[in-house]
Amino acid sequence: MRSVGHLESREQAKELNDILTAKGLEHEIEPSQEGGYLVWIHREEELEQGREILERYLADPSSEEFQGAAQQAAARRLERRREKRRSRSDVIDGRTAIHRERMPLAIGPLTMVLIGISVALGIGTQLGSSGEAVQLFTITQFKQTIVGNQVVPQFHRGFPEIRHGEVWRLITPIFLHFNILHILFNMLWLKDLGTLIERKHGIWLLAAMVLVMGVTSNIGQYLVSGPAFGGMSGVVYGLLGYIWIRGHLDPRVGYRLRQDIVYLMGIWYFLCLSGFIGAIANTAHTVGLVVGAAWGYLLSGHLRHLLRSR
Repeated sequence: MRSVGHLESREQAKELNDILTAKGLEHEIEPSQEGGYLVWIHREEELEQGREILERYLADPSSEEFQGAAQQAAARRLERRREKRRSRSDVIDGRTAIHRERMPLAIGPLTMVLIGISVALGIGTQLGSSGEAVQLFTITQFKQTIVGNQVVPQFHRGFPEIRHGEVWRLITPIFLHFNILHILFNMLWLKDLGTLIERKHGIWLLAAMVLVMGVTSNIGQYLVSGPAFGGMSGVVYGLLGYIWIRGHLDPRVGYRLRQDIVYLMGIWYFLCLSGFIGAIANTAHTVGLVVGAAWGYLLSGHLRHLLRSR
């Protein structure tokens, strides 16, 4: 669905709605945040036709082409209501009904794979207790040394292993977790947020998001505090930021994120920043959240609308 133009008044919106309905184009006309109304066409193959109709209407609203559109639109709407009533009386496929009931409980396939890898590495590294195993998946190898009263990681800067071909280290820290609560909470959030994106947009968008959010949050955390970190939190906050912003700016996408979820993760974010609950990869959280929010903003089409309105 893409926007084909802008109308100034409610009356214009009502008239064009009837015209597009009469011509059989699937569309939406909704209020714009900048004032007036935006005209959206659902099907890509009808975009040009919708744009041309809008241009002809704006040039001459009283054109003979548009006479009787209200009556034709009313007839089409009546026929659609009749078709819906007829379809409700049809026999329901039991397999389809069962599938629909079970879908809310299902986990997206890629989300399941991500959870599986995280659990497998959690077991393989004994939740971080096996130092040698952990070192295979950190962004670079390091040694823990005590300086004063602090444990400080000692490592070679400049991504030496990655520059020598171990490029997986850019992403693998997201699969490392260091206690039961750490992995449990991350996997619960990943299950819900990842599955929601998979259902709406498919595996490939989620894969791209996990890769970009994971790599950027890992690099950000490494540059700030070194390689002694891990966890899916940066990705989780990125998915949250994407769903929150995309759903707010583009209601048609159908994201419904409960406010209590936003509040809970917001509270947890600031608790982590406070240092009250110990050493946390706060930079990864922040980078992931910013990347996800920016992604949601760009895909919402809001920036495109702003540029077109200038």
